[in-house]
Amino acid sequence: MHNAADGQPQNGVAPDEGNLDQGVRKPGPDGRGRADRRAGALGIGNGHGDGPAASLREAIAAAAAMLRLAEGIAAAGRKVDLTGLDDRLGRICAQALDLPPAEGAGMRAELVALLGDLDALTLALRRA
Repeated sequence: MHNAADGQPQNGVAPDEGNLDQGVRKPGPDGRGRADRRAGALGIGNGHGDGPAASLREAIAAAAAMLRLAEGIAAAGRKVDLTGLDDRLGRICAQALDLPPAEGAGMRAELVALLGDLDALTLALRRA
């Protein structure tokens, strides 16, 4: 949520850059956003890695950081806006399923850790 007066996020967390459905938005020469086609498959990650597995690792790391931040906010008794969380995690799962089996199996530890972060958030929300 943003404060309409100053455009700052109310919870102290800046929104994600871009639209996950259309790639990462970066300012173009005319000041308007343009889709960065280097973004990873499904618009996840920033495309600076070595293919889909690297893009997935970036997406998992970003989602894990977001989940841990949301957990901290919930533990502090503040409201947490989880809009889009299911889409983000669904895209990560879809991207993992799109990998060749050997690469997908190599992501197991990261995905299990992400599930642990989601479980921790769930517990923090129940306690709040």
